[in-house]
Amino acid sequence: MMEAARATWARPQRRAIWDSLDGASGSVPAVALLIWAASLADVNPEKMGSTGLVSVLPVWTLLAFAAVNVSFVAAVARARLDTRTLAAHLGALIVMLYATTALVEPQPAFEAAYRHVGIADYIGSAGTVDTRIDAYFNWPGFFTLVAFFTHAAGLHNGLSLVPWAPLFYNVLYLGPLVVIFRSLTSDRRVVWLAVWLFYLTNWTAQDYFSPQGTSYFLYLVAIAVLLRWFTPPADPVSPAQRVGLLAVAIAACAAVVPMHQLTPFALLASVTALVLWAGCTVRLLPVLLAVLIAAWMSYMTVGFLNGNLAHLLGTIGNLGGTVTTNVSNRIGGDAGHRLVVDARLLLTAALWVLAAAGWRLLPRRGRRPVTVLALAPLPLLVLQAYGGEMLIRVALFSLPFAAFLAASAVSAALTSGARWRVAIAATASVAMIVALLFARFGNEQMDAFSSGDVAGVRALYRIAPPGSQLIAVSGPVPWRTQDYNSYRYERLTTRLPTIKDAPIVARPPLPLQLRDLMRASAPRRSFLIVTRSQIDGDALLGTVTTPARTVAAQLRASHIFDVAYANRDATIFTLNAVGEAGGS
Repeated sequence: MMEAARATWARPQRRAIWDSLDGASGSVPAVALLIWAASLADVNPEKMGSTGLVSVLPVWTLLAFAAVNVSFVAAVARARLDTRTLAAHLGALIVMLYATTALVEPQPAFEAAYRHVGIADYIGSAGTVDTRIDAYFNWPGFFTLVAFFTHAAGLHNGLSLVPWAPLFYNVLYLGPLVVIFRSLTSDRRVVWLAVWLFYLTNWTAQDYFSPQGTSYFLYLVAIAVLLRWFTPPADPVSPAQRVGLLAVAIAACAAVVPMHQLTPFALLASVTALVLWAGCTVRLLPVLLAVLIAAWMSYMTVGFLNGNLAHLLGTIGNLGGTVTTNVSNRIGGDAGHRLVVDARLLLTAALWVLAAAGWRLLPRRGRRPVTVLALAPLPLLVLQAYGGEMLIRVALFSLPFAAFLAASAVSAALTSGARWRVAIAATASVAMIVALLFARFGNEQMDAFSSGDVAGVRALYRIAPPGSQLIAVSGPVPWRTQDYNSYRYERLTTRLPTIKDAPIVARPPLPLQLRDLMRASAPRRSFLIVTRSQIDGDALLGTVTTPARTVAAQLRASHIFDVAYANRDATIFTLNAVGEAGGS
């Protein structure tokens, strides 16, 4: 009898706890943001380890992320959804995820972003696009846009925009994502969960200062317009509005074509799938997009295709090679990096398991549009390895639709009314944000640059006259931001493959190899730079047998190289008089 009374008393107590949590959820985002902002003062990026940003985040930062996730699940599980509360949670998550690196890292991250700044700077200075320079100039849409904006804003170049690009893009993605999800369901809970899961599982890091970041937004805009207003059951609009919306979709498609190599083909696959299998009424849009792609490829990319067509055609259908370069070659390095790779695989697997469960719950007619959009990018895997990144890009293009399917499964669990299911969902959400911090920011040790790295590259440009050969042992290096076409760039891992591939007994001493390489170019115009980012990258990935640290030590010990510049994180080597004369 006493046990029954105790159980009767416990039930209202548990209900009171849940009610208090629900009532407090509205203030959690603001409190979490305050804790997050205060905790960043204790972050020291110089102590970052091989697991990336997580290795230097204070406990309070992680607690702020956990609190937002638990509170969001509690808020989205309510019978009556509060839009302002859910929006506050989503805003807090986006800010905390994508402003952290901008606030704590001393310099902009990602080598490719520095190169993108340099290309835009060249176009802005030259006032023209020279497709003969390299492949980037064959798709100059993003760089031309950046050149125009930086000139209009009075900026020296686009480097100051780089740290804030992830936050900017992810805020930008929110609009078309909401339109897409509201096109697929009238259930507001599913919409909020789908948006939340999109941000919680997007580890691909393609939202940096890049053509991919911008073209992905255009991809989402085109799909959003077609789903909402041109795919049954389409929202009713007036003829004038229909023309305007169609113009927006066409403009988005047209803008993607000169901006990025891959996104136009992903968009073509998705639009075609909508027309053929989901009843989209804009039946000629795939034809128009295919014509635009063909016209651009045949006119602006002739030089690129002439030099690479055989290679591009040779990889078609080589799915095994694509899997090897996209998966097998990435699973390696030290224990921390392998943990990061595991987090990416587990996060993606968890999302798709939930997506499969959600797919089974949807009515047959409701499945078709989201299913074809989730699967449409998959054929890209048989076309190209895309430098070992095709699987990542396919995951990115499929992500919104996998997130929607997963949200359908989670919503069904939350609406059952069982508190234990809410607790499980909250725990899973916390686990996913922790996995995301590893997966999304796990390479920051090498992707982020120190002030010494950047100072070393600036010294390199001061020392090396235009026309010089600039050599790095490996990557990444924060270079190519200025005088883009005035220097020749080399990496030892590609220029001297014996460093990586040949047996030790088969190659001459490394300093002599470098001497011959630099003498063949022009001794007084060849400079080799070793940076902290290269050393950390070699240790993290474990892909070279003679890493940058070893190269620097051997050159210092030799009698044919001098140190032209050095700081704590960067060293520049040149041939001395003995080396120029061919001595050993």
